[in-house]
Amino acid sequence: NDPGKLRDFIRQMLNPALEQSFAVLPYLIKNGLKNGDGFQQVMGCSFFDYLQKEENKPLTEIFDNSMVTHSHCIIVSMGSAVDFSRFARIADISGGYSKLLSTVIERSHKAHGLLFDLS
Repeated sequence: NDPGKLRDFIRQMLNPALEQSFAVLPYLIKNGLKNGDGFQQVMGCSFFDYLQKEENKPLTEIFDNSMVTHSHCIIVSMGSAVDFSRFARIADISGGYSKLLSTVIERSHKAHGLLFDLS
């Protein structure tokens, strides 16, 4: 389960709840989000509320690992593409394990970081 690999991202996308929500994409394109996003329409709650339910803990773990992988991919490309040195404070909202923020602060030297995450 290397953070640079897409195993859990693929497992997340192939989860039946997410697959079902993707099936309503044509409806959403035609009608918009007036009845909620695809996940809300199919599952009756938001994706994050769904993850909070005890019976969905396996998907929560897959999602968390998928976000670590996603962050790793972003960190690798953003590190060389964006210069954050002009900022004194940098916030990472929903930053999880703070790897992105840590990397940015490490390269910015003078910046202070703020990590905000619910978990």
